[in-house]
Amino acid sequence: MIRNIVCDMGGVLIAWDPPMLVDRLDLPAEDKALLLREVFRSVDWVSQDRGVVPQEQIVSNMCRRLPAHLHRYAADFVYGWWKAPFVPIEGIDALLHELKANGYTLYVLSNASRALHDYFPRLPGSDVFSGLIVSADWGILKPDLELYRILFREYKLNPEECYFIDDFTLNVEAGITLGMQGSVFDGSIARLRRELTEAGVTVSLE
Repeated sequence: MIRNIVCDMGGVLIAWDPPMLVDRLDLPAEDKALLLREVFRSVDWVSQDRGVVPQEQIVSNMCRRLPAHLHRYAADFVYGWWKAPFVPIEGIDALLHELKANGYTLYVLSNASRALHDYFPRLPGSDVFSGLIVSADWGILKPDLELYRILFREYKLNPEECYFIDDFTLNVEAGITLGMQGSVFDGSIARLRRELTEAGVTVSLE
C-alpha cells in the first residue's frame, strides 16, 4: 500500500526552463546562446547540485569561457536564478494538497544546490511536505541509488510504500529498482492522477 508520495522539484513542482530564464534578458541572440551553453548546459552548473565545488569557483570557470560583458549574468544565475518568479506546474499545488488531505505523507527528493533550502517556502505545495532531501547536502546525484537510500533512512520509509514522481526517466527507474512505484511526469496532471489511481493511491480524476 502506498503511504508516501515523493516528488522531484524542477519539472514537477515548477517549470525548469533555462531558455525562458535567458530570454528574459535584454541581450542579442548570440549572447543568449552563449549563456545557455556555458552556464546552464555546462558541467559546472551540474556540479552545484553535487555540492562539492564552491560557487565562486563555478562562476570563475564559467567566466573563463564567456566574454567579459556576460560575466555578471553568469554570476547572477549561479547566485540567484531562483529570485526570478517561478512558473508553477499547472494543477500540482491542488494535487499535492489533495494527497495530503487524503492521508499521504509527502517528500521532496531533488538534484539541487543548497540554495533550495532558502527558496523552498516559495515552491508550490511547500506547506504540505514533511521532508526534503537535497542532493548537494549529500554530495550525491540522482539516479545514484544511495540518494534514495538516504531518503528512506532519514525518514524511516519503506520503499514499497513510496510513489516517486520525477520528470527524468532514469531517476524513476532507479526508484523502481529499489522497490518504489513511480511515474515519469510529462506535465500532464490528468495523466499523473490516472497513474496514481492505478497504483492504488486515493485521488480524484478531475
